[in-house]
Amino acid sequence: MITQKLKPLSELSIVDTEIYQLKHKLAALDNGDQQKALFSKLLTLEKANEQKLQKLLAEQKKLEDTRATLSGKKEKANKTLYSGNITNPKELSDLKEAEESFGRRIAELDMPLLEVMESIDGVNKTADDIKTKLNSVKKSYQKIAAQYKSDHEEISAKVAELTLVSKESRGKIEDAALLSRYDGICKKGHGIGVTVITPLSDSCSVCKTAISNNILSKVKESNEIIFCENCGRIIYLEEEN
Repeated sequence: MITQKLKPLSELSIVDTEIYQLKHKLAALDNGDQQKALFSKLLTLEKANEQKLQKLLAEQKKLEDTRATLSGKKEKANKTLYSGNITNPKELSDLKEAEESFGRRIAELDMPLLEVMESIDGVNKTADDIKTKLNSVKKSYQKIAAQYKSDHEEISAKVAELTLVSKESRGKIEDAALLSRYDGICKKGHGIGVTVITPLSDSCSVCKTAISNNILSKVKESNEIIFCENCGRIIYLEEEN
């Protein structure tokens, strides 16, 4: 009877289908790649922000140094102007003009210096935000990685266990050509090579396509292997209890 011949194959199909589903689940596990990519992106932003900060700090120092130099020159001109050592009207006028010029140049630096300082405050705030996000992403990744490790080990162990069962079941199938045909169907059919029906079934248990009366009759009466007309899986007629 073809039913007896296909029974071991049907049992194998149950195991192989579960293996396929578990491997699919294994591949779909969140291993934290998205968090790692986000962490890497944040590190890049942090580096760029730090470079921006150093550039602004250098600009601030340059402005402050220039301001300090001008302030020193202004103070020196002021002391000389009011020292009493200079009596020539033109020299006094020149000193007065120089002091005022230094004062104007100092005042002109105030706004750029203020803008740079405000920019530095903004960059520092951005740095704090990035650090907060980095810590958050790191914690999230650690949690995901721990869950991934646990799930991966559990599923992998189950796959290994079922693989041994599959190997044992395959040893019970003597028809090598049938087994080869079954494996070919599994590769194309998402790991499912056999569709199980009962004498009262009217559709394929896998693709749900209606099974014609002609096919049903062949399955029940013929000693040949019959395939689903739609998905091509081997039809196994489950015996009534």
